[in-house]
Amino acid sequence: MNRVKADLLPRIAQKWGQESCFYKAPFSGRETRWVNTQQDLFRRMNPIRACDNREKLTPYNTRIYFNQKNLTGFGGMFLPIAFTERIGLYTDLEDVFQHQGYAYSTAQLLGSTLACIFAGAPRLYDLNSFRWDRGLARALGVEQLPEEGNIRKRLAAATKGNVDALERVNHKGLARCNQTEKTVEIGIDLDLTTATVYGKQEGAEIGYNPHKRGRPCFQILAAFIAKGGDWIKAELRPGNTHCTTDFKGFFESVLAVLPSNYKPTFVRIDKGFFSKDIFEYLEAKGLKYICAAKATAELKALARGLKDFKPISSPAEDDQREQFFITEIDYRYGSWNSYRRLIIVKELEPNPDHDPQQRDLLGEPLQPEYLETYRFYVTNIGYEELDAESCWRFYNQRATVEGHIKESKLGFNLDKLPSLNFHGNAFYVQLVCLAYNILNWFKRFLLPPEFRSKSIRWLRMNLLCLPALVVRKKLQWFIKYPVGYCYRALMEHIFRRLSEGKPYYVV
Repeated sequence: MNRVKADLLPRIAQKWGQESCFYKAPFSGRETRWVNTQQDLFRRMNPIRACDNREKLTPYNTRIYFNQKNLTGFGGMFLPIAFTERIGLYTDLEDVFQHQGYAYSTAQLLGSTLACIFAGAPRLYDLNSFRWDRGLARALGVEQLPEEGNIRKRLAAATKGNVDALERVNHKGLARCNQTEKTVEIGIDLDLTTATVYGKQEGAEIGYNPHKRGRPCFQILAAFIAKGGDWIKAELRPGNTHCTTDFKGFFESVLAVLPSNYKPTFVRIDKGFFSKDIFEYLEAKGLKYICAAKATAELKALARGLKDFKPISSPAEDDQREQFFITEIDYRYGSWNSYRRLIIVKELEPNPDHDPQQRDLLGEPLQPEYLETYRFYVTNIGYEELDAESCWRFYNQRATVEGHIKESKLGFNLDKLPSLNFHGNAFYVQLVCLAYNILNWFKRFLLPPEFRSKSIRWLRMNLLCLPALVVRKKLQWFIKYPVGYCYRALMEHIFRRLSEGKPYYVV
């Protein structure tokens, strides 16, 4: 075994450090169980070129071959690819680039990238790891997937027109997969997320970066359908921009791409959007909104002077302590021209420094038993429409947008921007949003209700990244899965749903 050097103590100075040393091999003794099994196999089967010498037998001398052309580790990947074709988006990808490729069309190039995002490629250069997989290639109708350099060149040359073209593809899918029998009211959740960069990328600036303070970053302004969870719009911005920057232009573009059968009625935004201009704009549009407010010293002083807090019942049956209290007033903040409804929530948290044995000269505890934390919310929802507690719980449901963004980052690598070109990164953001939406629609229309809340991690582990044998016989493809696959009924259900409609298929 090769010797492995052990560097356990950093050498800071000549007198402080350690001499070079190596790890000892962790392998010791002999695996008698494996040796006995191989000897027994030799006696019963007498394999060609096998060894019966006990001194030379090892448990790990299994022969390795790389000669199976039809095996794949992505036996379920054709499901989202077939779904993309059924909803007509695969054809729409042809118009995104003016690409005159020798081996791949624009749809094949972008479809391959989407397939690798579905499969879980952490970064763009990891696309090369999927190139030779026959399951992915045959699902896309190509001999092998394009290499990473092909898509990287397209990103480097991307323009705003290419970004808008891909965004239109996403909006076409949004319209097709959000059709309803009648006009329905929906809500819009807005948020801003940060993508940190570690190189010199165009448009990256030092700005608000809660996780890597002081590092250049991009800001991604996101809009979601409140309950459906679909990405409506994602806009890549330089890192020194703010939520309120050109809010009106962004929100108008969000309203413009909503399906015609959707009527937006409310907007939920966090404290980054706290602005008089935004409130007046939403009020002029006739939209209800609820926005968290920063806990400024002025608002905290106001809350401490209020006495009419009412307890909020805990949702947990085993927790009967009254820890949350709520009240509401009409309040005019700063330069506001009018009063608005302000909801104040007070939370009592146990004080770790409280000691009932330590008291001052008057017999009072030195530290209070509970610490008070205040949260503030501004809304134009009428008192007769929703009481204060219902408004607070309604805003808390906005936490789903945080889950959507987290899923986009952890499951689809939204924050791993690969290009030096700003529009190339904006294009990649749109590609990730499209991949997210496709799998969201895939769960909505093809999975049973009990599986529709599953994460991309679950989908990859149980549906997409499956070992399979892809066989072609008599001009027809066959996909063979392991006998012990535990979601056979689910796979058959998806097949039946994919086969619905015209043309008629036989499953």
